[in-house]
Amino acid sequence: ATVRSPTGDIGYTSTGWQANLANGGGRPVQVYRTPPFIEARGWYTGTNYENARITSALPIGPVSGLWTVGVRLAAGSGGTAADHVMVSIDPHFHAVPTDRGKVVFEQNGSYTGPITIDTTTLSDGPHRLFLRTDSTVASGVGSGVLVINFKVANGGIGAVASAVLASSIVQTSLPVLPWLTVLVVLALLMPRRSARRRIARPLASDLMPVTRPEAVDTDRAHRAAPAARAARAAPVGPLSSGSGRLGLPRMNLIVIGLLMAAVATIALVLGRPGRR
Repeated sequence: ATVRSPTGDIGYTSTGWQANLANGGGRPVQVYRTPPFIEARGWYTGTNYENARITSALPIGPVSGLWTVGVRLAAGSGGTAADHVMVSIDPHFHAVPTDRGKVVFEQNGSYTGPITIDTTTLSDGPHRLFLRTDSTVASGVGSGVLVINFKVANGGIGAVASAVLASSIVQTSLPVLPWLTVLVVLALLMPRRSARRRIARPLASDLMPVTRPEAVDTDRAHRAAPAARAARAAPVGPLSSGSGRLGLPRMNLIVIGLLMAAVATIALVLGRPGRR
């Protein structure tokens, strides 16, 4: 883009990219400029070129953790010396008031070297890396600006929310953890008993009058009666259809579990930030 002011001053912008040629045929290999190299230039009447350059490879995917970028922020060919440089994330200079974004580097004079960005301080998703080189002259400030889009992926808000929730639950439950432990121990130490036992009933043979003594083996009937009564009086299992109820140990664990859930819920509600 080229801009002409009413006074006749001219300003225009341009970019610089590396191209790798391989035509073969025994041609000599020459490296004009050591890659990587991506540059944006601003040329203005009175300052000439002010450049912002990236000297490291651009990421081909999302970045995470600490991301280091090589930069060169300085005057270009014939340009006046830079007196201010700046690297920022997501600025909005046309906003009112001006939003400089998250400034990660700024100094007077030019700069060549690495810039490290802690992406964990940024939200996941797309962002803009803004590089700027300024030179002040009598007619104003000439700048070279380069903007690179990049994407952050540090795990997403779901993981952060889960970690915060887990931390909140642990912190708010600490005062009641000893009581919960006591309740669990008591539940495990309770004697294992049956919920109920069937009441032993006499055998029909014990109540039936014997009208034909010659047809009844009384010795065998009396021997069988205690065994039958013992079988009828045997404990009924926790899920037995004859009982119809859960056994005492399992009922204990269910009750204790409900108590633990209720106490943890109360602790979480009372421990929420902002509750007085």
